Amino acid sequence: MRRRKLTKERFGKLEPQLLSDVVFRNLGSPNPAVKVGPRGGFDNAVVSIGAGKSLILTSDPMSMIPAIGMKKSAWLSLHHLVSDFTTTGLKPEFAVFDFNLPTELSTNQLKAYFQALGDRGEDSRSLEGGSSSASPEMEGTLTPRWLHEAMR
Repeated sequence: MRRRKLTKERFGKLEPQLLSDVVFRNLGSPNPAVKVGPRGGFDNAVVSIGAGKSLILTSDPMSMIPAIGMKKSAWLSLHHLVSDFTTTGLKPEFAVFDFNLPTELSTNQLKAYFQALGDRGEDSRSLEGGSSSASPEMEGTLTPRWLHEAMR
């Protein structure tokens, strides 16, 4: 059996045909509330929440990069994700983060990172919840999700 490559290069986005053949075919039963679901090259979803309103969601893995400093790393993480969301033309309002952190991370590094995430000036985004864990095998992966309630 021929082994199929996941990406064109050593790392990067999954091949579109692989997404179609393997991932998109195995996402469970369709839900009529999903107005815009998974598709290649688009990281957002739109779900009807009733009363003529929709919830727009996006999720993207990011990395905490201590080598560039925690403040810059937080800025990069935040803007990497927000750039995907802004393709909707709307402003992200709520965030849920899943932090999988290395145990080697110091309390001061973690504090600096979260202070930088929270230092958004007049921006109305807010961190609403999420999950956190630490393991020696983790390299600082963050999986945030932005949400925005919008009229259909």
